[in-house]
Amino acid sequence: MKSILFSLLLVACLSQAFSYECNYTLVESIPEGLNLTDGDAFKIPLTHTSWLELIDSAQHNISIAQFYFSLRCLDVLNETIKSCGPGEQVLEAFERAARRGVQVNIVVNGNSSKMNEDLLKLQTAGAAIQFLNFDELIGAGILHTKFIIVDDSKFYLGSANMDWRSLTQVKEVGIYVNSTCPVLGRDLKKVFSVYWYLSGKNVIPAKLPEEFDTLINLQHPLTIKLNNVLSNVYITSSPFKMNTPRRTNDIDAILDIINSAKRYIKFSVMDYSPTFLYAKNKYWPVIDNALRDAAITRGVNVSIIVGHWKYTRKDTISNLRSLDALRGLKNRGNIRVSLFKTPADEEQSKIPFSRVDHAKFLINEKKGFIGTSNWSADYFVNTGGVSFVQIDFETNPNSIRGQLEQIFDRDWESHYCQPVKDYVYRPNFPRRTTPKPTY
Repeated sequence: MKSILFSLLLVACLSQAFSYECNYTLVESIPEGLNLTDGDAFKIPLTHTSWLELIDSAQHNISIAQFYFSLRCLDVLNETIKSCGPGEQVLEAFERAARRGVQVNIVVNGNSSKMNEDLLKLQTAGAAIQFLNFDELIGAGILHTKFIIVDDSKFYLGSANMDWRSLTQVKEVGIYVNSTCPVLGRDLKKVFSVYWYLSGKNVIPAKLPEEFDTLINLQHPLTIKLNNVLSNVYITSSPFKMNTPRRTNDIDAILDIINSAKRYIKFSVMDYSPTFLYAKNKYWPVIDNALRDAAITRGVNVSIIVGHWKYTRKDTISNLRSLDALRGLKNRGNIRVSLFKTPADEEQSKIPFSRVDHAKFLINEKKGFIGTSNWSADYFVNTGGVSFVQIDFETNPNSIRGQLEQIFDRDWESHYCQPVKDYVYRPNFPRRTTPKPTY
């Protein structure tokens, strides 16, 4: 009886999906001084302008899940500089929305000790703020998710933190669903509802409320038109312990894209490691093994971009070189790894935790993935993340997947990318020793 009911609900959901034409745009943050486009080359809108448009369009509610808030210059600098402006504009937009009667609900990582000036300003304007404490709920980890939902029907999901640096000093990629699309907005809202429900709790119940579950997943993607391109899509989440029964895990979506690739895999991420980055001596080669199998067994060509900055670990370079060693395979696929280095002038060098490629996306010849997590065990086992997956019916350069490929190829071919085989480690760079990520 339950299986029959599920089938009926799935058919109803799919039928509803076909009644919508959902529009989106990919958006990105390009650090000041970074020149990635020439003339009429591929360009997409900025994160900053999409956020302002999204927030100002709100009529009823805004739901925000974020690692932290740091939209004012004075959070990290003793002075105000020009590049702080976009972040402060976003904070003001949230305040305006709350004051005009829009219900603004915010879930942030940690506990009430994380209540800073940004959040106090929003609370004073009328926003409701909850904290999600992974140390109490799971024993480790953080809420690393980054999304904004407006009126349960429009949203941003991507790599950008609620931080002024994510708008002007850090390279980011996300998706902005910019027209009324309740079939997707409500599904993402279910992930937010899990966060809101667990906020303030110190244990995850054996069963989450059934209304938070989904009918849209890897096994049953939603068929819908996106910018008039027919696609299958679904939204994933992590960690497993905080997922409802039918919600696909982030790592399962990543492995599906790697394992289903026939010709090529391309991905860009800030951190990559076949280990737990924030726990000692724990090996986790789940993604590493899948990539090697794709190249060696199926002849798939793999291209990888990893962000490089002064906090990049030496062992990260070693792990990437181990993958890159497979670039010379005969009669098989190849794995090539490049480091994306964002240059900084004297003023930019003074801005902490900035000037890095922080994007997190993956494609093969048919599927595209935009996420919020770095690629190490921590982010899939005990850290909150969320992702958007799109599948082409036919390979289409105008689909989400196709546009992500254009972004990747642009970055790969830029002079900011350096093959890891040519990289020389600089020991004067400080090593990151904090037990949890700071960005």
